[in-house]
Amino acid sequence: MADLGVYSSIGVRSAADELFRRFEQARACRLAVIWSTAPMLVARIEAGEAADVLILSRAGIARCAKQERLRQVLTLRLPALALPSQSRLVRPSLTFQLLKRSRQRC
Repeated sequence: MADLGVYSSIGVRSAADELFRRFEQARACRLAVIWSTAPMLVARIEAGEAADVLILSRAGIARCAKQERLRQVLTLRLPALALPSQSRLVRPSLTFQLLKRSRQRC
């Protein structure tokens, strides 16, 4: 079972826990989630740390995008979800579709 690294803002933890659980079941992979404030997560990315998925505030996503560190961004109201340019996800569009469907069921 592959691990995917997720950096997520603590502001969405109560909603994201269930979404992450559903994602893990549907994709047969484990999410290694790092919870913190958006500014702290952005600082970690700027320092060279890597994650496969970022769930940050719009300001955090904008800061990463400005530095060309993002490959794809999906806005789900607040916060935004992004795939860093070094993400290991091979088919990110499928992942985003699954996340959208999971979110609609919640």
